[in-house]
Amino acid sequence: MNNINSKAIKDFLFKSIFFTFKQYTFMRKQVLILLGVVAAIATSCDNQADLLGNDLNLARSVSGVYDGTLTNSVTGQSRDATLTVTYENDSLVSLNCVADGFDTTMTMRLYQNYDSIMLCSTGDDFYEMYGHQYRGDVDFSHSMDKNSMNHNMNCNCWAGDDQWNAWTNHMNTQHDADDRHYGGFDTKSHTSNFDFQMNDGQNMWFESFRGVKKSS
Repeated sequence: MNNINSKAIKDFLFKSIFFTFKQYTFMRKQVLILLGVVAAIATSCDNQADLLGNDLNLARSVSGVYDGTLTNSVTGQSRDATLTVTYENDSLVSLNCVADGFDTTMTMRLYQNYDSIMLCSTGDDFYEMYGHQYRGDVDFSHSMDKNSMNHNMNCNCWAGDDQWNAWTNHMNTQHDADDRHYGGFDTKSHTSNFDFQMNDGQNMWFESFRGVKKSS
């Protein structure tokens, strides 16, 4: 009888230990998977932040005052100029460029493009510039994770197949291949360039700004 009870107790203890080990192994795997997911999310966020100077807000990452020059495309002459970029919302800024004999302001939409941020016209200015309507339903300013990108945005992809990139998507869904754009920001060097298109009714030319962001 004692032998039977002893064997039963041993079997019970063995099964209990084995079950506990299985539960521990399962929980350990779950924890490792969870840590992996958290690490992947953190890395993705870090990469996005690095592209924007540790700021996921497009407009705030480029807002500020840029000192530089404004060059006339006809005469080739340059003069000192200042570009003030003012936050409107996460993806909109106003640009005010001032130089000798020059003062103009416009509102532009921002698009993430790897380590650059590109600019495009908005509203009536977009229609006037390109001759067709803006399609906001398929446009976005922040680049997406390419694995979660909505691939239902079918288009004639003349600009490339990286539709998860905000600027590529914008070019493919909003523009023809010969549509021109006029500037943007380099978030690594903290520089800005923009070509202001001028027209006096008879002639068309550009006033081209090139500048560096002042330290805050």
